[in-house]
Amino acid sequence: MRFQHILLLLAALCLLAPVSCKKEEKETASQPTLSGAWFNLPAFGRVGQTFPLQQMGSIISSDNTEPETLTTYWIIEKDTLKTPSFTPETTGIYTIRCSVAAKGYYSASASRSIRIIDPSFDKSVTNTGIATTDPSIKDARESHAGENRYYYATIGERSWFRNNLAYTGSGIAYEQADVTSYPLGRYYTWEEALTACPEGWRLPTLEEFESLGDTAGDLMADASMEGARLWEFWPDVNITNKLGFSAIPSGYAIRGQGGSPAFYGWSNYACFWTATPNPADASQALYRYLFVEDSQVKTSSGDKATLGLSVRCVR
Repeated sequence: MRFQHILLLLAALCLLAPVSCKKEEKETASQPTLSGAWFNLPAFGRVGQTFPLQQMGSIISSDNTEPETLTTYWIIEKDTLKTPSFTPETTGIYTIRCSVAAKGYYSASASRSIRIIDPSFDKSVTNTGIATTDPSIKDARESHAGENRYYYATIGERSWFRNNLAYTGSGIAYEQADVTSYPLGRYYTWEEALTACPEGWRLPTLEEFESLGDTAGDLMADASMEGARLWEFWPDVNITNKLGFSAIPSGYAIRGQGGSPAFYGWSNYACFWTATPNPADASQALYRYLFVEDSQVKTSSGDKATLGLSVRCVR
């Protein structure tokens, strides 16, 4: 009899256990979910710069209820920040996550990444073929120490900038992050390019660009950014930087009417305005460009007002 009682008790427990589990699953499944934890972060930043972090979305729940208390956590590299800001001490890519939690709700989260660089010469961008002992000038219009020096080389009858122009008085920076201006150069419309060079220097003509020859590898620097090669490898292009021009593939920009600019051709194109208008179309000007897959330098034309290209100054 006692043995039968034990069996009955075990059977009852087995019947109750699934019910209990189902009840718990039902309660868990009915828990509402939070959403809206978005925030802004620039694509690029400078070493030592402090970035305030602010959750900007409207937190809502899936069942339209309002949590009594919301708690926001900022997490970077799996560590929770003590304050809603961070100051990167080294270069690299950082991913930051914002998590908003409340008792009785599934949390909401969002993440963004930022690339931290050191824009000073030969820091984040290296292997350009340029040395600090090479001839150089300072642009008196700029105040950033270490970010206003241009190195130049004499090629043929002219002296040429070996850096892309980074004058912040005009043009736009890559991804509209000013910190990229000096290592990558800015993107200028043709009208801006005509007057952007420092005193004593000017925008080269098409003929002056053509005097550099049409072998792309002779003008390209096998440069890197934070250890990653800028020009993608292509077997038909032999990068020698023979002329010391030190071209890097910063691509080009298109400025839309009233909208944000779009950037294209990163790691594939280096495009430089010439001072020569397009004789067949008054709204366009000529430019020279290098493409990672082509061993020859080419000439094309673009809209003076909307196309943003790199600038190399000459004298």
